[in-house]
Amino acid sequence: MRVTLKEIASATGMSVPAVSHILNRRGNYSPKTCKKVISMAQQMGYRPNSTARAMRSGKTQQIGVIILNSESQKHKYHYMATYEFILGINEYLAKKNYILSLIHLNKVEKLEENSRVFSENVLDGMIVIDSIPKDTCKKIQDQVKNLVWLETNVWEKHCCIRRDEFKVGYQSASHLINKGYRELLWCGGLELENIEPHFSIEQRYAGVKQAAQEAGIPLKNLSINWSLWRRELKKWPEIFEMELLKIKQQLTNGIGCIVYNADVLFWLKDGATRFERYAGRDFGVICCDETAMLREWYPDAARIGFDRYKFGQKAAEMLIQSLEDKTYKPESLLLEPSVLVEGKTI
Repeated sequence: MRVTLKEIASATGMSVPAVSHILNRRGNYSPKTCKKVISMAQQMGYRPNSTARAMRSGKTQQIGVIILNSESQKHKYHYMATYEFILGINEYLAKKNYILSLIHLNKVEKLEENSRVFSENVLDGMIVIDSIPKDTCKKIQDQVKNLVWLETNVWEKHCCIRRDEFKVGYQSASHLINKGYRELLWCGGLELENIEPHFSIEQRYAGVKQAAQEAGIPLKNLSINWSLWRRELKKWPEIFEMELLKIKQQLTNGIGCIVYNADVLFWLKDGATRFERYAGRDFGVICCDETAMLREWYPDAARIGFDRYKFGQKAAEMLIQSLEDKTYKPESLLLEPSVLVEGKTI
């Protein structure tokens, strides 16, 4: 038989409301009291009835996180750095007794199929990550009342969190200039087809460009056709050889390279070694981004740090605060870049 709150209250000598508050992590009770109630509930085999709780509170205690993996955009497997955001989000939600639900972008794009996420009151709110198409953003805003936009192209006065990517680009270029490089090469994914570029591409490049202009240093561009790579995976060896020609033409000795992200860094280093040019010896390089994979594979790579775990926690905190206080509308946050990791490759 299901154990009730009344039975736990009787066993602990406390009131039913107090037991309910403690088990739902609300109220201001001493650690000793909380431990006594939680321990008794566990001993008695208490399991909360989420349906009843949702009916009483009007909340499901579930938060959705939308990630970019639309089949139409060739993102069947999403950029894995998003997982670092998700870990931070989940850590904060767990503390607040919320459950995280992952939602694939194609579920949002196909609203006409009446996904339960939108047709029923399944979620209390959503966090949206990455570059979501404008028309899809409009669908989300029309369907969901409580939203936080994390590192997306949406930037409004409230409920948005992103890193100051202009400063990232500026800081990266300035570092190379201060190290003595007198020619710079921007390596970014600017050639994109049928998809809105992520805001960070334009912002990082703008910062790089301004730093180069202020120092009077020439800046060249090496753009990468990411859409072609994704669309023609079976022709990858041929495409890579074509891109190698671009590298060979642009990667002159003594040039300082600012790369858009870790993927571009791996691509550049691999491509350069094909014609025996090496970072740190023949050219300098700094990465505008940082991922767990980069820290593991190239721990000595010069880069601007990016604590996605912390950003995920911030996004979850912003959303939960707005849920707990209906009068609170959080101001958008433009967060400073993390400290530069100087590395050994320049």
